[in-house]
Amino acid sequence: MPDTLINIEFIGGEFNGEVLKKRPVNQLPPRYYFRNDVYFAHEKSGGMSIRKGKLNKYWHSYSADIYARKHEKNKSTGNEIYEFVENVMVDRCSVLTNNKTLCMEPVIEGELQCPTHDKET
Repeated sequence: MPDTLINIEFIGGEFNGEVLKKRPVNQLPPRYYFRNDVYFAHEKSGGMSIRKGKLNKYWHSYSADIYARKHEKNKSTGNEIYEFVENVMVDRCSVLTNNKTLCMEPVIEGELQCPTHDKET
């Protein structure tokens, strides 16, 4: 039997009014995280810069908007509602890889390592 599809509507924050169409209702996550376009990056000179767009190999941290599922629908549209909760800073994993470069993955909130490297310790 195919999944029932539903539209998701975001309330508040940067994505207020945005709608994701035709999402399987039995696979809706409790939260959506949206990485903002602007991020901090290390410079070869040792300083930091602000960049925009796709993360490069020197990225340090970025902010993300978090939306939580409200478990109710918009009465006029029938869309599932996700409401803006907060904006958080996401840091890069501090583990050096075999190539002697920093891991490219984001950390677990409040930790220094990504989920992959956190399992190794």
